[in-house]
Amino acid sequence: DGEPIVWHGFTLTSSVDSLEVLRAIQQSSFVTSPYPVVLSLEVHCSAKQQQVLALQLRAVFGASLLLPGSEGLLPGPLPSPEQLRGRVLVKASTGPS
Repeated sequence: DGEPIVWHGFTLTSSVDSLEVLRAIQQSSFVTSPYPVVLSLEVHCSAKQQQVLALQLRAVFGASLLLPGSEGLLPGPLPSPEQLRGRVLVKASTGPS
């Protein structure tokens, strides 16, 4: 139950530390476009590792990470891509660990 890893199942690729992946994404984000980066995660890890992953996301992306309640986001119309320039959004689904 150590650090979360990233891997693509059923391929011949090796696993990579999640923090290393997040840092690489952060370094290349917004280089060619200011529009939002959407991370689509399929999370298959323990609750403890999910907490670690959440802390890593906050540490790496800081203020650019869009969190619930950020900037007055309330139920209603979704913000436009223009309003989300320079932001990182996370879409996650969980499965068995």
